Amino acid sequence: MKPFSNFAKIAIQIALLLLLVAGAAGTRRHVLNAQRQLTADRSIPFSLESALAFRRIQMVYRDGDLPRIDRGIQYPAGVVMREVDTLGAERAYAHAAKLWPGTLNLAEKVRWLHLAWFCLAIPAMFFWVKWMGGGIAGGFWAAAFYAVAISAVARSTGQELSHENNALPFLLWHLAAGAWVRNRAGTFRARLIGGWVSAALAGLALCAWDMVQFY
Repeated sequence: MKPFSNFAKIAIQIALLLLLVAGAAGTRRHVLNAQRQLTADRSIPFSLESALAFRRIQMVYRDGDLPRIDRGIQYPAGVVMREVDTLGAERAYAHAAKLWPGTLNLAEKVRWLHLAWFCLAIPAMFFWVKWMGGGIAGGFWAAAFYAVAISAVARSTGQELSHENNALPFLLWHLAAGAWVRNRAGTFRARLIGGWVSAALAGLALCAWDMVQFY
């Protein structure tokens, strides 16, 4: 029996990743909709940290920017927003929501965007394990567990917004790039470029979530 060609291997990997992403998205939307059924008006309000995050997205969506001092919090003095929280993702969510076609409300758009962004970490997990030596099979099972494990699902349905979900795709792609540099890059130039890409992704992960400093 002839081994798979390179084209067939690439096609199989793409198909597996699309299947995992679809499964991850479907699982999370199912959980979110199940939570909606428990409320009288079939809506789920953001709470605590997520409510503050959504409020900032609303402000950028409406006004185009965030104020230096948010006087709606700790009234009447307000707080200097950049000193008390991690900012940056608000612009991306607000701009993407404006480009979103249709009549979905902002909260629902943000929930979908939060979920879609998390799903970008699934192929990163696949390539990280694959390039670390786990092969296609190892990468698939690692990514599959990450896609549907209850601990990951519970934190990324879009019911709540979190800094960690903004950072995890950056962090996992950083790890994947680092694995590629160590085990796959053939030339010095490739290792140099891959190393800088890996470092930049680690920096973006830290900007998105200050807890990345412990990593």
